[in-house]
Order: sequence, then structure tokens, then C-alpha cells
Amino acid sequence: MYSQKGNAVEAHELRKKIRGLDQKDHSLAVYYAELSGLWQELDYYKSFQAICSKDAIMFQQSAEKVPARPNYSMVLYYAADRPVNKNSLLGKFVDGSDMFRDSRFKLIPRIVEGYWMVKRAVGTKACILGKAVTCEYLRQDNFLEIDVDIGSSSVARSVITLVLGYVTSIVVDLAILIEAKEEVELPEYILGTVRLNRVKLDSAVPFEV
Repeated sequence: MYSQKGNAVEAHELRKKIRGLDQKDHSLAVYYAELSGLWQELDYYKSFQAICSKDAIMFQQSAEKVPARPNYSMVLYYAADRPVNKNSLLGKFVDGSDMFRDSRFKLIPRIVEGYWMVKRAVGTKACILGKAVTCEYLRQDNFLEIDVDIGSSSVARSVITLVLGYVTSIVVDLAILIEAKEEVELPEYILGTVRLNRVKLDSAVPFEV
């Protein structure tokens, strides 16, 4: 039945994930998003026989809904308006270890305009990205690059899949901070923000590595 990619093992593993999926302490919206994402991915493995050209088009549209197909990247640039104090929290983050960065790199999301299910799934609670998803860091003389892999977490991937379904009609604010864990590190400062206003995915520019 699931032979479109000729990999029954992958389909079997997906069915196991679906059967074993538990809401745990996640909200209903997040649980639904993750379950829906797994079902969509499983659908990609179904055998399909196109009877006419319309069937082929429908199959292609269905395949494009599978998480991470296609992949999208968002690039944000932020610059300091003054030299970074080596003894500050930012200085320790920039020159610290990846483990330290993972424990401090924080994101606060907010859906300004959007459907209630998307708002519930995204929430407004701060998230330590280094603990939730895989982050890679590249430190050079005058910059620090942080690559955040949303696809490394099934929960994060499912939430993004849900968001992408409504992305042209929602407004999202993101704030980037460094987590303070000691009193001397307070107050926390916002390093950068971005507003995503009804993004049109078809305006994305293809990038070949």
C-alpha cells in the first residue's frame, strides 16, 4: 500500500509514531498539528495511479504539503551599535561554548493576527531554542552565525507545518533574547525582532548549495 517511495520501513515507523503519539503536556492545538503532520507524511508513501492529468496535478499538490517539502529558510541579520563587552552576557554568549549557547538562546513568538488554532499552537511562551531544536553556531572574527534547524524536532516541525497552512493570512512577531539565569545578568535585553506579515511563500528565492 505504501510503496510510492519504495520504502515500507519508513511507512512502518511513521505508523508506529502515530499509534504511540501522546498529547502529554502539549496543548490540543500542538498535539493536533503533530498528528496531522505525521498523517500527511504517511500519505506521501501511498501508492498512486494517475488516471488522467488532473490526478497527477492533485498528487503533486498533495506531495507538496508534506512537511519539509519544499524546504524554506529565513535569514535574519542583526548588528551591534557598539562594541560587545566581553564580560557581558552577550559577550559570554558570543564567545562561549555551544553548550552554553544552547542553554541561553531564547525566542519569544506571538501571533498578532491569525486563527485561534495557530495562536494556541504557537503560544506566547518563551522557548529556549537550543534545547528544543538543533542549533549550529559559527563564530568568526566579527560575527556569530546561528543556524536553527526547525525540522530536527517533530513538535516544532508540526507547528510550522500548521503555520505554513495559514501563513498568507497571519502576522507573527518574533523576539530574540539571551536567557538570564542569575540576578547579575538581569535585565534581559531583546537582541532583535522581526514581524512576518502575511508572507507569500511563492516569493521565496530558490537557493542551490
